[in-house]
Amino acid sequence: MPRRGTRAQLERALTTMDLEMSSPRSSVELLLDHDQPTPAYVTEKEYVPPNGGYANGLAAAGAPFGGIVYSLAISSMLEGSGPPLTFRILAICGFVANLIAIVLIRDRNHMQQPNQSAFNYRLLKRCEIWLVVGWGCLSELGYTILLYSLPNYARQVGMSVHQSSIIGALINLGLLIGRPATGYLSDTLGRINMATITTGLCGIVSLIVWIFSKSFGLLCFFAIVAGMLCGTFWATVAPVGADVAGLSEVPIAEPIGLALRSPTGDIYLDVQIFVGFMYIGASICNLFLRGWKISKTEQEAVAKSERERRDEGRGERQSSFASKEPKHHPEHRGLMFRKIFQLERV
Repeated sequence: MPRRGTRAQLERALTTMDLEMSSPRSSVELLLDHDQPTPAYVTEKEYVPPNGGYANGLAAAGAPFGGIVYSLAISSMLEGSGPPLTFRILAICGFVANLIAIVLIRDRNHMQQPNQSAFNYRLLKRCEIWLVVGWGCLSELGYTILLYSLPNYARQVGMSVHQSSIIGALINLGLLIGRPATGYLSDTLGRINMATITTGLCGIVSLIVWIFSKSFGLLCFFAIVAGMLCGTFWATVAPVGADVAGLSEVPIAEPIGLALRSPTGDIYLDVQIFVGFMYIGASICNLFLRGWKISKTEQEAVAKSERERRDEGRGERQSSFASKEPKHHPEHRGLMFRKIFQLERV
C-alpha cells in the first residue's frame, strides 16, 4: 500500500529530484527541477486558514531565494569546478535543505480528512475548476518562458554574461518580494481579486515594457517588476484552490519559448507577445472565476436567509432538511457572467 500525505509526496519528490540532479545535465534541465516539492504548499493553509494567502506566499518565496543564489553563483562554479561537480554540489545542497523540511513538516490530514483519491473526476464537471485550470496553465506557460528566457534575452541584446546573471537574480528578487506581498494582500483584498489583478498586470507589463527593454537599466527595472507580478500563481494557488474546490480537494513551456524565437531581427518579439497574452488570458480566466465566486456567495446568502425563515415558521424538522448544501444549478453558472466586474472582496 503506497504511503500518502504531504510528507510521503515530499519524500518521493526529494528522491527523484536529487537522483536526477546528481547526473551531469544542462543548466536549463537542472533549474527546471526546482518546483518539484509542490505538495507542501497546501500545508500552510491547513494551519492558518484566515491568513492562508500570506503563509503560502512566504513558503513560495523560498524558491526565488534559491534562484538568486543559483543565478549569482552557478556561472562561477561552472567555470571553476566544471559541470559535473557543480551539479553534485547543488544536489547536496538541495538534498540537505529538503531533508530538513521533510523532518520538520507536519500536515493535519487527520483533522482535515482530505480526499485521498489520486484523481477525482467529479471535479471536472464543475466549470469553476476548469477556470482555475485555465488560469494555472496559461500563467505557468508565461511564467516559465519569462523566468528562463530573460537572462538569455539579455545576452541577445548585447549584454555580458555577468549582466545576464544579474538580470536572472533580479527577477528572482522580484519573486522573493512579490510572493509574500501578494499573499498578504490577497488575504485583505480577496484571493481571486489579487490573482486577477497581478496576473493581468504582468501581461500588460510584458507587452509594454519588455518589448522595448534594450538597455541594461530598463531591463533591470522590468526584471524586478515582472518578478513581483509573475509569481502570483504559486503565491495564491493553494488558497484559491481551497476556496473553489474545498480544502480537502487540494493536494512544457520553455521549449515553446525556444521555438518562438526568430533566427534574425528582433529575435524575442514573438516570445514577448506570447508571454504577455498568456498572462492576459490567465487573468480573463480569473475574471470569470471571480464572477462565479460572487454569484455563489450571493446564492448561499439567499439560501441561508430562506432556511432561517423556514426554521422560524416550521421548526427544527424543516431546519435539518433545509441545511443541505446548495447544488450547482445551470442558472448559477449563467449568473457568473453578470458578476465579473461587481465590486466585491472574493
